[in-house]
Amino acid sequence: MKWSDYAFPCAGCLCDHCANNVETRDNCTGEMKEPCFACDECRWYDGDIKNKDMWRQQCGKYIVTNEHAERRRRKFEIITGGHTS
Repeated sequence: MKWSDYAFPCAGCLCDHCANNVETRDNCTGEMKEPCFACDECRWYDGDIKNKDMWRQQCGKYIVTNEHAERRRRKFEIITGGHTS
């Protein structure tokens, strides 16, 4: 998906489902290793154009929340009848 396809600006940002993000909406109590405040300095989080564009697609401190990982796992489909040699 392109960034412009989302309904709100933070969607698709890696920080949205990071356990280290202090602003995440996911229920991830106890999963944080190191608190991250990148959203507080991001123009897309609060609309303040004086802030930097911190929207991310990769980050070295990223830890996916268990809630988001479970949500993604439910979307997996098992394909049977695969190719046999």
